[in-house]
Amino acid sequence: MEWVYQCQVRQGNGLFWSPLCVRTRNRLLYQHLFGIFDLDTRHANKSLTSGELQLPHVLVMDNSNVTYLGDIEKLAKMCGHIVELDLANNSLASWSDMLQLLNRLPQLRLLNLSINPMLGPKSDSVTHEEKTDAPEKPLKDSECHSQCLVAQPMPHLSTLALNQLPQLSWPMLAGLLSSAPNLTELYLSNNDMEAPDFPCPKIGGYASVQQLYFNGNRLLSEDWTKLSQWFPKLEKLTLIGNSADKLPSSAVSLATEEGSNNTNKDSVVILPLLCNLKSLNLSESEIDSWSELEKLNLCPSLTDLRILDIKFGKGRPKKEFRAEAIARLAHVTHLNGTAVTDEERSAAERSLIRAHTIDLEIKNEPTDLAVAEAPDQLDSLLAKHGRLDALAKVDLRPTQSVSLVLRYGNQSRTCQLATNQLIREVKQKVCAQFNVEPSRVGLYYIDQGMVGAMGPELLNLPGRAFHSYRPEDGDELILKDFN
Repeated sequence: MEWVYQCQVRQGNGLFWSPLCVRTRNRLLYQHLFGIFDLDTRHANKSLTSGELQLPHVLVMDNSNVTYLGDIEKLAKMCGHIVELDLANNSLASWSDMLQLLNRLPQLRLLNLSINPMLGPKSDSVTHEEKTDAPEKPLKDSECHSQCLVAQPMPHLSTLALNQLPQLSWPMLAGLLSSAPNLTELYLSNNDMEAPDFPCPKIGGYASVQQLYFNGNRLLSEDWTKLSQWFPKLEKLTLIGNSADKLPSSAVSLATEEGSNNTNKDSVVILPLLCNLKSLNLSESEIDSWSELEKLNLCPSLTDLRILDIKFGKGRPKKEFRAEAIARLAHVTHLNGTAVTDEERSAAERSLIRAHTIDLEIKNEPTDLAVAEAPDQLDSLLAKHGRLDALAKVDLRPTQSVSLVLRYGNQSRTCQLATNQLIREVKQKVCAQFNVEPSRVGLYYIDQGMVGAMGPELLNLPGRAFHSYRPEDGDELILKDFN
């Protein structure tokens, strides 16, 4: 065992993540108050100049009960070359300490700080945003929601995960985003966040962000434009479990925009959020109608859509709901993670045409339901497939019961018999109609359609199902005495 640094990492009831460690043959043991967490160092290197231990380029320390960062300078020597750092699910609370560490990780590409307390930044590491017209809310000493985090530029950072951080606010986030000009993936799920209530501090928004995960927050129907101002170039947007029940209209009137002198109400611009969107997840959302979902047809690039457990789809057969969604959303090539084949789309579109034109064909006028739920692109589907006749309903199931003529000698009567019985059961019921012992007579069946060709047929297989003879109304069952 080789002592790399003195192993002393406790202070009161807190824990330090520190380079104070003990090195064994292949493992690096970080010892702390609540136990030991273990890092494989077989791929760790020693600095060519100082001989000090350097950790692997990818460092994962999630769920390790880390409460504080230790000596920042020593950490920087060991971790300065790290490209991926995962500190999720710990007890880190100081943004200022975290920023000091980030300032010393120039190669960092991925940072995960999810599920940490992460209170507001200290006053010596923040700058105040300009005050808005909204009334100020009192701030606790440990919280500064109206303050902006300031970090040195992180040009290589491309993925930032800040899920389930209870104290995270948009002003704090703005500082981090401004320090990461090449950020492409941003995770903000389960933060109980609303859309930002102030304009984006960066002109043109944070255009580098291509993927936003905003699950389990409080996005409202009127917040789409705000989100679009901050992230105008999104290609992937995940909004599982949000409360918005309306989707944005792609067409926004120029006359209603602030500062516009255009008085033509028909002039429109496309909401930036929708221009580049390729993938959208609305699962478990409150969208409540097809008319809302069909607004996605105005997204020119959208091909991947997930709508599992969406509000108005609950209680509907999954196969039918999927088919109707495919028919109504012309550009979607993947629905709920499954590719849409050409055959599936064609069948879905033809089924939708039949469902919404049958009333026109039969009654020359649509029903209220057909008008209310008719797809916006019905005309284009009709142009593609033409008007389609209703499919013939073919029921291949055996008839449940038939009306047969029963005969015995000179007696005859009509009786309704179930076809799901065995021949022995049918014979007993026919004999009961004439008070005859089944052992004294034979049972014959006459098919009215085949009587000229076959004549009576003796039913001498008591265990055979009666429906296998395909009886129809008007056929006959005859009892004849044995000689």
